[in-house]
Amino acid sequence: MRVRRLLGLAAPAALLVLALLLTARDATTPTAPPKLGELPEALVVAIHDGDTVSVVRSGDSAREEVRIRLASIDAPEKGQAFGGHAKRALSQLAYRQYVRLWEFGQDKYGRTLARLYRSDDGLDINLELVRRGFAWHYLRYSNESALSAAEQTARSRRLGLWSDESPVPPWQYRGPRRSATATANP
Repeated sequence: MRVRRLLGLAAPAALLVLALLLTARDATTPTAPPKLGELPEALVVAIHDGDTVSVVRSGDSAREEVRIRLASIDAPEKGQAFGGHAKRALSQLAYRQYVRLWEFGQDKYGRTLARLYRSDDGLDINLELVRRGFAWHYLRYSNESALSAAEQTARSRRLGLWSDESPVPPWQYRGPRRSATATANP
């Protein structure tokens, strides 16, 4: 009888813990986007690679550039297959465009992590890069279903980097190179 009573209490507690774990979100995982008009606006003034831009915030009289790392995605690196294509795609989508920034904090390099939406038509630039096959959904930092679905569609249609026989994710490409640099420059 005691065992049944203990099991009866343990099951709801275990379900509660499981529910909390499943709903926990990382800082870069969007919940529901705020209204675009409520987000700060900025002009994209530079494209550094396929997932990093510099912006000048609207109303900033000092015109200070802020480096933005597109949240929840990872594009091929410079020198990596499709790195140039990813940079060009981001440039076509965002360069000299006004965008709305949905910010999620900063990464370890001090860049602002953000989702970018074009001000004129509301296009989600991060999602569009994945949809066109020029970036991966960065599962390490995001569990967003729209990005996963966009990546699966791009894969099945062999768009962009998915036309390569076996594309190497940027986090794997960076791995050995960063380790070697860290060892060579203590």
